Amino acid sequence: YYNALADAYSNYAFLYETKGNLDSVMYFRTKEVQIDEFITDSTKIAVGLNDLGSTYHEIGNYAKALELFQKAIKIQLLKNDSLNLAKTYNSIGLVYKRQKENALALMYYSKSLTIREKLKNDLWIAESLVNIGAIQKDTLQARLFYHKAINYLKRTIYIGPLGSAYNNLGFSFNGVTEKDSALFYLRTGLVLRLKTINNKHIASSYL
Repeated sequence: YYNALADAYSNYAFLYETKGNLDSVMYFRTKEVQIDEFITDSTKIAVGLNDLGSTYHEIGNYAKALELFQKAIKIQLLKNDSLNLAKTYNSIGLVYKRQKENALALMYYSKSLTIREKLKNDLWIAESLVNIGAIQKDTLQARLFYHKAINYLKRTIYIGPLGSAYNNLGFSFNGVTEKDSALFYLRTGLVLRLKTINNKHIASSYL
């Protein structure tokens, strides 16, 4: 009964997230974690804490987000849950990036990447590479990470993330002399994104 109830709360949270109703997302994710704690399902507790932390990140409560992520990490290390540990490290990196603390963001992105490379998951490796590329001060270094990400994503069926990687690469080109390269990669990203239903990502290709 309680497992089903926790899953229902999780589904409601996902539904409200797609609608952008973060107050409801917060409510149902909190309920989900409370149920998981009641039935002492540590793996689900950690996943719930990470999801709840991401919601706090979205509303700008970075301190609370980091607190929840650190709680999740403690559980994931004890459970040797490498897949979700890498996800939480990545989530922490996103918070620090939002706070413009790029050195800390890079540290956690790199931790996530190291684990994902060991797990040999091309999609998640690419996500980490794109995130690392996005905080590089050196444009050439950023492009290197984007190209690596694209190579990994070409091995997968995920055209949305591939379109995003091309989009990031396109925005790394600046100035009149690089306009042709920028347009090539941005158009490539747009074509891929048009094959998906993610309107938010498609819109960013036009910016």
